[in-house]
Amino acid sequence: APLMDGSPVLTAAAVVDSTEHHIVPLVSSNQESTLMTQEERSSPVYTAFDDASWAITSTNLSSHHLGPHQQDIYDEFISECIALDESCREEDEDRIFMNINQPKSVNNYTQEGFKKIRAPAPLYKLLKDFWDKNKDNAITEYNDATAYHNSWQVPTTILLTEDEQFEGGGWNLSAAIWNSARDVLEEWTGQKLSGSSVYGIRIYHNQSVLIPHVDRLPLISSAIINVDQDVDEDWLLEVYGHDGKATNVTMAPGDMVLYESASIIHGRPWPLNGKYYANIFVHFQPMGDLVDDNEMLHAERSNNDDSEAIPHPPFLVEGSPWEDYYYDEFPNGWELLSDLGSLAQRGDLYTLQHLTKHKKKLLAEDFTQCSVLTAAIKFRHLNIVKFLLDETNWDANMLCGEVFHPLDVALDSLDQDEPIVSYLLSKGALTRMEWARKHDRLLFAELYESCDLFQAAIEQKNTAVLEFLTDIREYDVNVVCGEENDQISSTGVTPLDMAFGLFRGQRNEVSKVLFQSDAFSFSDLVHLVIRNSEDDYLGDDEDSEDGDE
Repeated sequence: APLMDGSPVLTAAAVVDSTEHHIVPLVSSNQESTLMTQEERSSPVYTAFDDASWAITSTNLSSHHLGPHQQDIYDEFISECIALDESCREEDEDRIFMNINQPKSVNNYTQEGFKKIRAPAPLYKLLKDFWDKNKDNAITEYNDATAYHNSWQVPTTILLTEDEQFEGGGWNLSAAIWNSARDVLEEWTGQKLSGSSVYGIRIYHNQSVLIPHVDRLPLISSAIINVDQDVDEDWLLEVYGHDGKATNVTMAPGDMVLYESASIIHGRPWPLNGKYYANIFVHFQPMGDLVDDNEMLHAERSNNDDSEAIPHPPFLVEGSPWEDYYYDEFPNGWELLSDLGSLAQRGDLYTLQHLTKHKKKLLAEDFTQCSVLTAAIKFRHLNIVKFLLDETNWDANMLCGEVFHPLDVALDSLDQDEPIVSYLLSKGALTRMEWARKHDRLLFAELYESCDLFQAAIEQKNTAVLEFLTDIREYDVNVVCGEENDQISSTGVTPLDMAFGLFRGQRNEVSKVLFQSDAFSFSDLVHLVIRNSEDDYLGDDEDSEDGDE
């Protein structure tokens, strides 16, 4: 794949003589700044196309470099995996197909493709503190058969940084990890980066292997950080650089390997000898050349039905072998621009600031603003809420999903003494019912009446009245009511929530009528708004007939 600065780069096919296995390695100006040991530099020379350590691009391994036993090890692994789960066969074929086709389908942003450094001290402290508090409470990640890891033999365990069940965990921690790692990756790649994923801390155990692979899109510019380990010998990370050569990299706690994970094949095909090895994986994607609304942000691609063009991600080479596979997974185009609510959910203020500066039209639609603000509130990102209301001047009383206000979400999701609730109140935020009482008495009367009538019909299990309210009176079946009808400052209850509360979640004729009228719980309404899934509940009859939903 080409370097983004236009510099030529030798691919594996260009530098490998398939007969003599001769390598012409590239040496860049920053090679000596990496922490590769002399032993790593003198590792056996082979490439991905030699399939020396594992089945990288073919299931027929070469015996010229590491001996014939590697073929036996691979065959035994994949045979056992398939015996446990037949899908391992297809999964392994897909892995090899990705190894061959994805690296030449994405743009590269560095000369070598990987580099080992020490993690910034604040970043490592953040990770080590979380690890020390939770390492004895890791949960099982995988124990099923998979072509990527011998998890059926040695299940991995994990501490999910975004999971609040772990002390100090939550999306605020993941956001802090992204923010601490971003500067390093941006300096290395020369790109403005948006966070794609923070994964781990994953703990590998004795005799674990990790099969060589490339990461799925949009995991483009990434870092592996070793948080802790207890091993009898170094557990080698095998990476195939842009020069085509395999390098075995050792890591100590606090080491950080930067790598272009969508194009650099990487894995640990040799078993771990020791008790455990704990890594976290931090992934980003480049945002490309962000320009103003009246210019092109990036290339666009036409849908198959010749409808409106959809955004093309800057990291994907147009016309490349992997392009169609990307659009199969992301039919709306570049997912960064089609899932803005997830940016707020993950606490990615950095990306939102860039998009609001350069792509104001993208964030001008009411529904998109609801998606972003609702996610920021629900997942407790006060800095994003303040940015949206103070610096972009969004309305604290915007109507979301035609049924609730931002304060409704805050009161339902958070404790009333939390800073976000106090801040929203300081900005004049009101619940939907409170706003109607102050500004639209007719609307207030209608909302109050509909809540009262729905509650009475549900408590009396009167399905005929429910059908009358929804079909004849056309009351909104997703009206957001207070927990008690005379407490309009409380919130978070729809008619379906009332039914669930009365019947303790059991199916009955009342809930059946509500479901037939497209009723949602309040939490589901919020989730749909965050997903920006307008048609899912506001309704689009034409789309429904076409089967698009």
